[in-house]
Amino acid sequence: MKKNFLNLLGNIKLYGSYYFAIISVLGAVWGAFAIYDNWKDNNAVLQSNVNTIINAQAKAAKTDSLLLEQQEKMKGQLNEIQGTTEALENSYVKRLSNDKSLSKQDFLNYMEGLSFDVKKNSLIESVGVKPPLIPDLTASKRDP
Repeated sequence: MKKNFLNLLGNIKLYGSYYFAIISVLGAVWGAFAIYDNWKDNNAVLQSNVNTIINAQAKAAKTDSLLLEQQEKMKGQLNEIQGTTEALENSYVKRLSNDKSLSKQDFLNYMEGLSFDVKKNSLIESVGVKPPLIPDLTASKRDP
């Protein structure tokens, strides 16, 4: 009887080790699947974010190209205006320098009026206009 009992305990020990080995393998497989599933989800989110960034960059590139095109057009127009202004100034200089009735001081005063002086023509300096101040919102909250 003792032999049968020891034999039974040996079999329980053997089957228990098989059971725990199978449970350990299944746990490892389940953990690996959970890690793979998490990686796959993170990869999908990452791909979505990359696609969003690519689309945003494509829109920004289109906007930048339009802005650069408009900037080139504006440069051309500005150069044309500047050339016209210089030609007009040269024409006035030639015309007024040949006018004998015009005094030298009158000529210099007239030519000074043709040149663009930022400080002289600035609205802020001449009128005293200041940029708007940000209102103090805390004062209105204190006063009921």
